[in-house]
Amino acid sequence: MTLGQTGATGPPGPSGAGDVPATPNTNLLRDPYGNGYVNNMFQSTLIVVTTGGTTNFPNNASLQNQILLQGTLGQTLKFPNAASAGFAVGTEFRINNNTTGGIITLKDNANTTFATVPAGGFGVVYLESVGGGGVWECHALIPHGSTWGLNALLTSCQISTTSPTNSTSPTTGSLITSGGAGILKDLFVGGNLNVAGTVSSAGAINNATIWFDQCTLSIGTSLTWSSSVTMWYNTIQYQSPFAAPGAYFTFPFNLSPGTFTLFIMGGTNASGGIITWSIDGVSVGTTDTYAAGSTGRTIWSTVVTVPSGTSHILRGSMLTKNGSSGGYASVLNKMWLLYPLSLFLFLGAGLCCISCSPGCPCGPGTNH
Repeated sequence: MTLGQTGATGPPGPSGAGDVPATPNTNLLRDPYGNGYVNNMFQSTLIVVTTGGTTNFPNNASLQNQILLQGTLGQTLKFPNAASAGFAVGTEFRINNNTTGGIITLKDNANTTFATVPAGGFGVVYLESVGGGGVWECHALIPHGSTWGLNALLTSCQISTTSPTNSTSPTTGSLITSGGAGILKDLFVGGNLNVAGTVSSAGAINNATIWFDQCTLSIGTSLTWSSSVTMWYNTIQYQSPFAAPGAYFTFPFNLSPGTFTLFIMGGTNASGGIITWSIDGVSVGTTDTYAAGSTGRTIWSTVVTVPSGTSHILRGSMLTKNGSSGGYASVLNKMWLLYPLSLFLFLGAGLCCISCSPGCPCGPGTNH
């Protein structure tokens, strides 16, 4: 049958009427299968100016299902009793939060919050069940101001997740890129950053600093820390005796490939051993920490080659010692790698940068 401006007229044709176009005098055409045909359908919109209060929807089916929120404040929308309003499962409402900063809180008829719509957001509210006054769920659409295009999605909004793990997927809550590079200007990580692959950088990473007390020790006694005015930073970290052969310490660091200067800051003593340095398993030099008399502030340096990639492991192994040394002790403060070479001058008891490279972590005129 057809629904005219004044009501329904006539039965459908034997072959259905789906191929009959709507006319100015025909609002809706229905075929024998219950399908409706219409050129356009314009829905009325309920405009709510937010006041920070609550809007209670009436328990009737005449409620407009397109709701536009305007203003600067938030608002609570309380939905009607679905059964009293005669709603069927699948009834939809569209919530357009066009406020400037207000959060729209959606509550069911029992006054229980089931969703919120942030400023600029758009939510499709769906009636899942009529029982208990109505069970609603809200599906969020892309916020206002976001665009699709060659960049796939461009949005000024924050992308965040609230479920970092679950029992079936280790990637839930993660920001994932597949088949290409994810490019971020700034990345702020509130917890652990777990990288399954190699860490790489679009720009060169030209320095790395490694503190001895943050290294992982293999075997031997634990690391001892104490105050010493004769050492750099007035502190001393040492492991003595350092069992040999084979004892070592390691530290992971990020650095672009290339030629760097490895600086080792520490002290010498009569029981100091010879440290063999390696990067990613390739030997890059040795440091003999033995001296007949203890020297508190010493800096050794050696030119090293950092291989491809940006994730590396520095390893210091105590394999040998000077023939005059009484043991395999290691007294160190920190190690750092710099590129290009920097100009240093000894000034009094400290070492100061006079002409640091842009990547130098200390800054000009700063004591190491």
